[in-house]
Amino acid sequence: MKKIVVLSLAFAASVILSGCNGDEDDAVSELNGSKNVSSEFSAGENNIQSQPKTEEIAARHETVRTKEDGTDYVSIVEETEDYIINVEIPHSDSSDVTTQIESELDSLERRFKRSIVEGQKDLSELEIGFEKETLNDELIVYTQTAELKNTNADRTFFQTFIEYNDELLEFEDIFDDSVEARELYHHYVLQELKNENPVHLNESSLERTMIRSNNAIDKVYPTEDGLVFQFNTLEVGGMDVGTPKVLVDYANVSHLMTEKCYEILGDVADEWKLEGAFAGSFTPSDYDAFYQVREDLDTDKQLVALTFDDGPVPGTTEHILDTLAEHDVKATFFVLGSMVEAYPEIAKRIVDDGHEIANHSYNHPQLTTLSEENLQYQIGYTQELIQDATGTWAMLFRPPYGDTNQFVRDTAGIQEVLWNIDTLDWQSRNTNLIYNNVMTNVGDGSVILMHDIVDATPQAVVNLMNNLDKDQFEFVTVSELYEYREEVSSFTQY
Repeated sequence: MKKIVVLSLAFAASVILSGCNGDEDDAVSELNGSKNVSSEFSAGENNIQSQPKTEEIAARHETVRTKEDGTDYVSIVEETEDYIINVEIPHSDSSDVTTQIESELDSLERRFKRSIVEGQKDLSELEIGFEKETLNDELIVYTQTAELKNTNADRTFFQTFIEYNDELLEFEDIFDDSVEARELYHHYVLQELKNENPVHLNESSLERTMIRSNNAIDKVYPTEDGLVFQFNTLEVGGMDVGTPKVLVDYANVSHLMTEKCYEILGDVADEWKLEGAFAGSFTPSDYDAFYQVREDLDTDKQLVALTFDDGPVPGTTEHILDTLAEHDVKATFFVLGSMVEAYPEIAKRIVDDGHEIANHSYNHPQLTTLSEENLQYQIGYTQELIQDATGTWAMLFRPPYGDTNQFVRDTAGIQEVLWNIDTLDWQSRNTNLIYNNVMTNVGDGSVILMHDIVDATPQAVVNLMNNLDKDQFEFVTVSELYEYREEVSSFTQY
């Protein structure tokens, strides 16, 4: 049996050296885990290098010890008049991992010593310990914490090491590390942090940490229940936030496991697969409820389908729903699973108001770039969220960006819908341009693309309702347009 070990090296640094002003935004850019602790110490070193120091011989003792759980570790104690170092280093069968840990600790220790000023009032301390969590016969997590105690505020840094068969792995070897994946991780972490500490949360810092840098990815580690995201001081808010640890359930991210992950973890990875994800095509027989086409429409008129992408969201979606209700017009809303998850009550209102709800993926990726597993998740999980929120199932889907191919259509298994009038509301964000684009091109069989997340769109809808000739046009849902205009439903591209 091949052995997998995950070593989470946590540097809890409580040193703010002279020359560091405590500015949170500046500090966050420096707090990138142990690899970047040098910037913190270098800033202090520039201010103290002229201070005279007396060379002294440190009393240093190294001992091999065993914890109660049977884990071997090396205990290092070093003491002088100015500082104390007390370190526990876990034993690993991998020389690569051991070398990497020792290198990181040696670097931290040297910087710690350089930060000490002879004759300082308070004794400086570097104390490092670790905890071991055995998940199963193949997966072990070591969390190592290093606390530097000096005269200033505490800070914490983390670093993760993953070992497989004496090989060091990066996070991207076992989980998707694309921008789209990071956005998904960020979504779930943000939800948890909002529930736990919404007052002091700095959302821009969290986004920077999780999406635009490697700070968060470098500190992720797996547990029995999900992925743990551990954050440094000031990465998600002020000092009051501390160093939060957020668990993201595997049911939400198991589709982001790489082929390497399944190869390495085998049955363990299978247990983490998304329960209830749709593995095959979607057909009407699978559903308890879906949109019912109206039979009392005047099909002699020109049939027009209004469609809205990327919602639902508070404000703009609700404004559009109010306008449609006022004019007794039905439309089709292509929703994102992530938005339904965030605002299920608005999704439910869409259905309760008699509109058609449709699938626009979970978080708007380019579907043609995804594996079959990930594609099934994007469509399947969104289907589940729609059903949970509204009690109905989507029978239509629209690929983000209109990017599609036969593989996407076959995997989705439900009717793909594009458009033949693009209002470009997302680009112009101008009510008049949106309105004029529709009025210039509208006709029988029009499928009009708009976005209910764009601030200018609700007023454009008001203008359309007030000016389109009701004697000439009949507003319908996409399913109704396909029912009564078969030539439209046969199109795969618009």
